Amino acid sequence: MSLRHLVVDFQVPGIPQPKGSQKNIGRRGGRAVLISANPALEAWTKIGRTLAGEAMRKRPSSIVGGPVAVEAVFAFPRPMNQLRKQMVGDNGEYSLLTKVENGLFPFAHLVAPDCDKCLRSVCDLLSEIVIEDDSQVARCEGVKLYAEGPGEVGTRIRVFIEGPELSGREKFLRSGRLSQEDAKKVAQRFIRRRDNA
Repeated sequence: MSLRHLVVDFQVPGIPQPKGSQKNIGRRGGRAVLISANPALEAWTKIGRTLAGEAMRKRPSSIVGGPVAVEAVFAFPRPMNQLRKQMVGDNGEYSLLTKVENGLFPFAHLVAPDCDKCLRSVCDLLSEIVIEDDSQVARCEGVKLYAEGPGEVGTRIRVFIEGPELSGREKFLRSGRLSQEDAKKVAQRFIRRRDNA
């Protein structure tokens, strides 16, 4: 049975940024110098890492070790071609209403960037702040959609521990390799062999 414990739940404002391809800008010392092909990624990551750090300060324990699950909801701004103007009142003012009300456009965000590239940027953002390394992510789920309003554009990130949070010793003992009694027996045999040698 897998237990899930919420570690952090926070929101990164702004348009979600993907981590995709890297661009080669030359060579230095015999090695290729690569930069992200997305110039907005660095600023978005910096904001996200700051907010992740603030969320972790509210948590009693430190960086999480072991398997985690990451859930992210990416809310993108709706393009202007999916909005229509409607006259409001007698004074000639206009307001923007979405064509979704008429069922013309879905809520799902079906254009670039890809969801997996957005998830990649989220996992990198969490590394060394919430989790030790992004290789700990055992399960990753993402949803791309259009935000209902301009103030709701952003990324909601939730990280869960998959199973109980264990210390290093408990992880070894519960890994299925050795029980606590077996570990004691192995240690005693090792000490006897060392003393007899």
